[in-house]
Amino acid sequence: MILFVGRIEPLKGLDTLIEAVGCLRLQCLEGPVHLAVIGGDPEAAPEQMTVEMVRLQKLLMSCCRARW
Repeated sequence: MILFVGRIEPLKGLDTLIEAVGCLRLQCLEGPVHLAVIGGDPEAAPEQMTVEMVRLQKLLMSCCRARW
């Protein structure tokens, strides 16, 4: 289990972490690889968060099989 806690914004590198988890899932590892993301940006408008979440969701789907 990998846990990310923080603001969800490009500066934090969540996209890099998602790509790394996708690579881990492709390796011959025993057991599942899980990524939990906790965060947001309390100062961001809902529209801004939605745009970033959609971008990250597309990245997740391209890197590994994900459930939201």
